[in-house]
Amino acid sequence: MVNAAGVPQIGTASTNPAVTVDPKTGQVRPFMFRMSYTDPYQGKVMADYLINKLGVKSAAVITDVGSDYSEGLKEFFTARLAELKGDLKGVWGFRGGDVDFRAQLTEMKATGAEAVALPILYKEMGLIMKQAAELDWKPIFIGGDGFSPSMHEIAGDAMEGSYWVYSMDLGNPQMIYLLSRFEKEYGVPAAEPGNVAYAGRRRDQEGWESRPRGGQGCHGKHERPPSRPFHPHGGQGDPQPAEQARRYDALEE
Repeated sequence: MVNAAGVPQIGTASTNPAVTVDPKTGQVRPFMFRMSYTDPYQGKVMADYLINKLGVKSAAVITDVGSDYSEGLKEFFTARLAELKGDLKGVWGFRGGDVDFRAQLTEMKATGAEAVALPILYKEMGLIMKQAAELDWKPIFIGGDGFSPSMHEIAGDAMEGSYWVYSMDLGNPQMIYLLSRFEKEYGVPAAEPGNVAYAGRRRDQEGWESRPRGGQGCHGKHERPPSRPFHPHGGQGDPQPAEQARRYDALEE
């Protein structure tokens, strides 16, 4: 619709490749833009980090079978895991709105999987980690950008030591400053993804103010993030995929 009308649209967390490229024709959608990386990229990061950084040899996956986001990220993760010769112990599913994952977790635990990939959203992530701990199972959990700081309210200590691929470095001084300004202004902490939306609005404004006058704007296929990716060490540039996951407890430092 926005392409037909010639109206630019920018997404702050639009990781599906189809946002900027028509999957049927392979043509770039000229008025669609994203700030984030894509699911093929973060699926690769998740698998690379488990195998190459953490030395994990086997993993299980649990996915929301009714979510295009979850199913897509699952496919990219499992494909990369296979390329790296990782042992996929199985894929378990649930439906959005489910709150009890003990049956799936019991089966996953029985496989001996060292890690569990969570290509899902934060509410289910938190419940799964909490219920795994209640079953006395502590695999390595790794997830994508469905992560939210509010997950700790659900998972509690069960979340400690988990890993997440995320488009923001919450320990970055600029992010800390932005969040402190928000809390000072409104009296409550910023709720994710509101901080991303704020950044998107600023990026939109900056792009509009610097647009070419009397000519064509910049259109392109954003398969990589146009801004610096989340880097656990605060370095500049584009880090290698295996460096872009981060332990949850490091966020508290």
